Amino acid sequence: MKKKIARPSTITIICIVSWFLSLFYLLIGLLGLVALTMPEALIASGLEMLVSSLVVLLLPISIFALISFYGLWKMKKWGWELSFIISIIFIISELIFVNLGFPIIIEIIIVYILWINRRLFNVRIYDKRKK
Repeated sequence: MKKKIARPSTITIICIVSWFLSLFYLLIGLLGLVALTMPEALIASGLEMLVSSLVVLLLPISIFALISFYGLWKMKKWGWELSFIISIIFIISELIFVNLGFPIIIEIIIVYILWINRRLFNVRIYDKRKK
């Protein structure tokens, strides 16, 4: 039987904060989807391209983020991997879409805390010195 690993408080906080952020991104994506049903207003304001790119990016990423942070909550290796990748994607999207206001500082802190706790999830990084 596998020994259950105790979840550190930092991982618990990351899961809770990231869950709320993912729900926020999902809500923005859904609002964008609703806005796309009113193309006349979007075309008149010139925001059609921005709203459609928001919907295409935010909906799938926020759904994957909710799944990945569930895996992180359960201390699964796949949860760590997905959470790390999704946090990097959110950082890159903040750098591309500066005006959207994604909380880049929170995502950088999440990546740092995930990185220093990687051994709890049995994540091994290749090291040339250990041969």
